[in-house]
Amino acid sequence: IERHIPFPIDEAYYDYQILKQKGNQFTVMIAIAKKAIVDAYMELLERIEVKPLLFYTNTFGLLNAFAAAGRLQKDRNTAVISIYPSDVSIHTIMNSMPAATRMLPIDKQDIWLRQLENIMRALPLGMDASEKKFDNIFIISSASDKEIPEKIKNALNANTSIENPLKDRIKGSFDAETLPSLTTALGLAIKGLGKG
Repeated sequence: IERHIPFPIDEAYYDYQILKQKGNQFTVMIAIAKKAIVDAYMELLERIEVKPLLFYTNTFGLLNAFAAAGRLQKDRNTAVISIYPSDVSIHTIMNSMPAATRMLPIDKQDIWLRQLENIMRALPLGMDASEKKFDNIFIISSASDKEIPEKIKNALNANTSIENPLKDRIKGSFDAETLPSLTTALGLAIKGLGKG
């Protein structure tokens, strides 16, 4: 685990689940969060006397929402890139399984865009070069800078589309800045209903 996270393991909470076993080889899903972030949320929830049953990653909420909207296909390699006002998150699914998530801060010099290109070339971990191809790259954006999705499409030179998995699920209008967060919340709600 330690070689896959950019901070010391004693600063993290983590859990894992074995997804698949083939002989002596295992496919394992690992969820990692910084202790400081989880502890801050726990402190806030305790102050308002809420006792959470579990913490769930935003990656799975987001992917549940895309699956419910019929945008994820089995045996297809898909990346969902969420653009927030100050950062970009990359969530990948390889052969119907979550593969990796990375976050990059957005900067004025577009260094993050070059980092995104490098990350997309390096992902997914553990696959040989011939399989490192994304069939679909979905962009969900809350960025006020409308050029950011276009910059990503041009940089990645892949089958890329700008998506809104909520368009057929929520009636009325909502602020575009909340789109990634609303999508994640919908995906978490779907999971809570046993539909994701």
